[in-house]
Amino acid sequence: MLAAGVILSGVNHGMDPEAGPYRDQPAQALPVDIGCNVWIGMNSTVMPGVSIGDNSVIGAGSVVTRPIPSGVIAYGNPCRVVRAVGERRSAQPNSALES
Repeated sequence: MLAAGVILSGVNHGMDPEAGPYRDQPAQALPVDIGCNVWIGMNSTVMPGVSIGDNSVIGAGSVVTRPIPSGVIAYGNPCRVVRAVGERRSAQPNSALES
C-alpha cells in the first residue's frame, strides 16, 4: 500500500565533480523491490536499489536509502528499523511529567 505523495525513485544521476556538470553525467538505473503486504507512509521516498521486505511498515516522511528487512516498522531520514511489527513499545515514562 502506498500512501499519498510516495516517491519510488529508480534512477540516480552521476555525482563526480571532475566529470563535468552533474546534469550531463549519465544516469544509473537500479531496481526498487517492494515485498508483499508493505505499507509505505505518506510523503516517503524510496531511493534506487533499495528493497523493502514483506510485511513491513515505513513511517510517513521517511527516506529509505538502504534495504529494510521483512516484518519490521522503520521510519526516519535516513529510514531505520525501530522494532518488529506486532512488538509493543516499552512503556517509557515521560521525564517532563514526573515532577
